[in-house]
Amino acid sequence: MKKITFALYGGGWRAEFYARVARAMPEKYEITAALVRREETAARLRRLYGIPSVFRLEDLLNTRPDFVVLCITKVDIADALCDLMGKNIPVLCETPPAVEKEKLLRVWDSSRRAASCAVQIAEQYPLQPYYAACFAAAPLLGDVSNLTIGTVHGYHAVSLIRRFLNVGFETAAITGRQYTFPVCRTGGRQGMCYTGEPLGAARNRFDLVFASGKAAFFDFSAEQYDSYIRARHFNLQGTKGEINDLCVRYVNDAGDPVRAEMRRLDLGVYGNREWSHFGIEMNGRFLYKSPCLNARLNDDELAVAACLDRMNDKVRFGRDGGYSLADGLQDAYLALLMTEALRTPWHTVVSEKMPWAE
Repeated sequence: MKKITFALYGGGWRAEFYARVARAMPEKYEITAALVRREETAARLRRLYGIPSVFRLEDLLNTRPDFVVLCITKVDIADALCDLMGKNIPVLCETPPAVEKEKLLRVWDSSRRAASCAVQIAEQYPLQPYYAACFAAAPLLGDVSNLTIGTVHGYHAVSLIRRFLNVGFETAAITGRQYTFPVCRTGGRQGMCYTGEPLGAARNRFDLVFASGKAAFFDFSAEQYDSYIRARHFNLQGTKGEINDLCVRYVNDAGDPVRAEMRRLDLGVYGNREWSHFGIEMNGRFLYKSPCLNARLNDDELAVAACLDRMNDKVRFGRDGGYSLADGLQDAYLALLMTEALRTPWHTVVSEKMPWAE
């Protein structure tokens, strides 16, 4: 099998997820180079991952990658994406593709002028093991009508909401409010935190009611990402049952109400085998199996690998199984409206039908 070769446009925290995937599976993925701005970034990528760095886009493209992974700061990503599309360079763009409504529209306009350019959004959460398992279990619930989610922020939450409720590009009425509560920090990107000092953590609550009448109830604090004392919550309800975190309740074909638990299997636990994720099963059937068996990757990195695979399918075979630019723009747009709703608590903000929804 021909390797999936890609180049990194950026060398920061998010770019390292792709570097770790390529390092864990060198037989499948290869990073040709990284485009960076600073020599210290180039030195870090060489030292940790053996990735060569360049400082000009022309030099990056001369390494002949199958596609470019765009992973730079949110404020700069829209301009870079438009530039890449204008040069007809296949691009897998990190989220969000823009952070202002005007730039969302400009990105879409640029994509229309470069219609032959292969573009996908690296929205990884629907591809993480837990959510992939929930998607597999969702048909047991009958007609899904509402979702309560307290697991991820903003546009990531919107991507899950829209997919689980199957609302596509429907307009939405959004109300929200922000609260601040003290909580002890227990972890972060740098590892465990032992100070025990409380901090003020913002907690956002939203109702999103779509044109079809389906609804999502969002309740999340960013502290939950790294906290060991603040749990995440997920509840998806349909006519025949619900998924509540790891518990699935539903009415079976005989009309009996049953309960099942999703169980995660990781290799190497309580043993001497190197750790890797195997899959998630329920009632003796696997809802999800890792596509990167035996690779030492966390859940987000497994999802990143799936994003790379789908982009490869798009570039090499013309398949559209990945997350589209239109979907990424819609997620970012609704997330912007959620932020707007916080400025006037419980005042309803209504979305418009945007050009990418056509």
